[in-house]
Amino acid sequence: MLSLIIPLLLAHVVGDFLIQPKSWVKDKEDKGFRSIYLILHSIIHFLLVAILFLDPRAYWLFWVVIPVSHYLIDGMKSTLNNGKNSVAIFAIDQLLHFAVIAFLAYHVGGFTAPEDIQFPPVLIGALALSLSILTFVSSVLIKVVLGKWSNDLAEDSRSSVSLQASPGSDADEEASLAKAGMYIGILERLLVFLFIVFSQWAAIGFLITAKSVFRFSDLSTARNRKLTEYMLLGSLLSFTIAIITGLFFLNVSIYVNSGM
Repeated sequence: MLSLIIPLLLAHVVGDFLIQPKSWVKDKEDKGFRSIYLILHSIIHFLLVAILFLDPRAYWLFWVVIPVSHYLIDGMKSTLNNGKNSVAIFAIDQLLHFAVIAFLAYHVGGFTAPEDIQFPPVLIGALALSLSILTFVSSVLIKVVLGKWSNDLAEDSRSSVSLQASPGSDADEEASLAKAGMYIGILERLLVFLFIVFSQWAAIGFLITAKSVFRFSDLSTARNRKLTEYMLLGSLLSFTIAIITGLFFLNVSIYVNSGM
């Protein structure tokens, strides 16, 4: 069951968070079921599922239910969202998507649980250490490693801000991206960690490819070589930390389960 849930969750995260433009979200909120971007959003989820589950005879239910559920759930979310209940609507929206994924994974793959689940203290400690590294420790480490180049980019940005200004630009929105980038990095590392623990190596490659295509294509369009190299270095460092941490926990788990 987990071998189905992990790729389905990956497709959901990529389609809903990593590659969905803000303009699509705004159009869906304004037009609901009449939004052309709602249809395109559903098609993207269909393509993501089709890429991860290539056999239509075995996984036809995924191919049909995932895009249709995104169209219905997201369309209903836009209809019910009045701006005041956006947090609750978002939470319900995500829970419904997760429920669909769990149902599909159970229906197609079934569920088998081990009769005797043992989680020794050593493994609990290794898990706590891994999660700490993936969240707080890695954020500080990346900030320290990239600190010098971050200052250089800040100076370049201040010196060229008048040239970079364009209609509709918003300095506050740009500033807010720093914290958003931190949370995205944490989410990426947690996903890579889970993929390694459950031996979903192909999913890691898919995640790296998706991020590279949609992030670095925008950076190359901006023609800012320093920023592109900065983002590339940060991404590679983030993925490296996640992979090393995942391998660490996986080996600890194997060591504990082998009887120490």
